[in-house]
Amino acid sequence: LAALDRSFKAIVSICPFIDGTDVPLSPQYAFEWANMLHDISSDRLKDEWDHLTPIMTYKDQLIDRNILLVTGGQDTLFPLSHHQPLIKVLPHARWAHLIDGDHTFNTCRKQLVEVVVDWLSNQIN
Repeated sequence: LAALDRSFKAIVSICPFIDGTDVPLSPQYAFEWANMLHDISSDRLKDEWDHLTPIMTYKDQLIDRNILLVTGGQDTLFPLSHHQPLIKVLPHARWAHLIDGDHTFNTCRKQLVEVVVDWLSNQIN
């Protein structure tokens, strides 16, 4: 986890998972996603989702880090309300909200790549 490893000089988080209690994994998604994975049932996937550590647990370790948060305006899995608490506690993070982006950024993949590459390039230079 980059929050705990200070050797990471820049962190990019695309549609970050903030808290599973805020966005419960539906049985439909659990079934669909488990079918794409090897040797995992939808029940196990749901259980793992429900026990993921909320990212806010690491807010103190992230507060002074170089972070790019990328979110999509059309993301129905993790809507804007899911990300707002993290954005509020990380005032120095750069937030790129791509209005036309869905959860996988299918509608604006080129824009996503440009935002991430530009930001990373600025962190290196």
